[in-house]
Amino acid sequence: MHLRRQMEQALEASDPGQAADRLWRQGHALMNMSRLFAGNGYRGDYQQVFHVLYSQHVETQRLLEAAAWGERLRRADRLVEQARKGPWTAATPAALASVLAECPWHAGAQALLRSAAAPDDDAVAVLRRRFRFRHEGLLRHKAITLPMALACDPVDGSLLVGDRNAGAVLRLDADGRRCGTVLGGLRDPRSLVFDADGSLWVAEMQGERLWRVGRDGRTRRFSLPELLPEGAPALPLSLAPVAGGLLVLLTRQHYTEVAMARLAGPDPLRVVAWQPVDCGMIWSIGAGGGGFLGYFRPVGPVLQSPDGFRWEPFSRVALPAPLRTGRQAEDGVFVLAGDSVVRLDLAGELVWSASLAHLLGRPSSPTDCALGRTSQGRRLYIVDTDLAAIHVLDV
Repeated sequence: MHLRRQMEQALEASDPGQAADRLWRQGHALMNMSRLFAGNGYRGDYQQVFHVLYSQHVETQRLLEAAAWGERLRRADRLVEQARKGPWTAATPAALASVLAECPWHAGAQALLRSAAAPDDDAVAVLRRRFRFRHEGLLRHKAITLPMALACDPVDGSLLVGDRNAGAVLRLDADGRRCGTVLGGLRDPRSLVFDADGSLWVAEMQGERLWRVGRDGRTRRFSLPELLPEGAPALPLSLAPVAGGLLVLLTRQHYTEVAMARLAGPDPLRVVAWQPVDCGMIWSIGAGGGGFLGYFRPVGPVLQSPDGFRWEPFSRVALPAPLRTGRQAEDGVFVLAGDSVVRLDLAGELVWSASLAHLLGRPSSPTDCALGRTSQGRRLYIVDTDLAAIHVLDV
């Protein structure tokens, strides 16, 4: 507690370097204390003390990160205020871009970019497109309690939500008022995609099954152990549509092995290609741009592949946390990393990164996302397990 108080005092004195030193010392003390208790064989006491020390360490780390974020916001405020007071110059777009890359919802920067002071030229038009960002609120419904997967119906714009607690795929209308069950009795619905025919495919992870729901509401069930080679991983993590079938990312319990399968069908559904994926832990796949994108967990690059089997880096941007998933649009890629949503351009370069926790001022845990269009423009929908809700972003 003494070290934590020292760190708080350092933060109050606006000395992040000193606070970081206190954090390192606390982590060192934590490591030594855990070794001491483990070496002396006090298993019960060791577990309890280690838990207390670790909780304090995590809390002080959170305080340090909050202080660093506060300093970034103050720097952004200063830059925007300078740009607002002075005449628009050649340096103004670069200053606004530096602010919006870290904080795309910064109200002052967004207002200045759209104000009468901004010249009506190509450079400003590009900035307005690249940094278009507005959090339009949260969609909630009492039926949604642990959302894990999300898709947007290309026909009517409604949202399909895979809810683990409900064991079902739910259909939520665009305003969040009406909610109905599309498919029930599922064990961990983990991934939802629409194919070229408009049918919905569902990956039931713990059930080792795929489901197809046609536009007429008819459902078909496919057992993966019956389709795959004997002994192959059969827990479906993620789906991506391909011409005439699906690409399926597969794993075992505890994620000890990952493989990719290409399925053709559905009459009949059959495996046309299968192989282990030897490139670390790919957590999710998505289609777009003439190929496929793979998202690493733990921290790693966004990958690209022409066929889903041979992978190479798409982007080497240092992301704020482990990748969860992403979606590709016509002008870039939206990636979920920790509690942040990150936009990359088609060359893999960073456009902006937005922490949902900082935006909302409370913890956030996004798990999946989907792109859709409304009469007002493009929307990015993000399911959040902490909030049991869906973020709606105008991007």
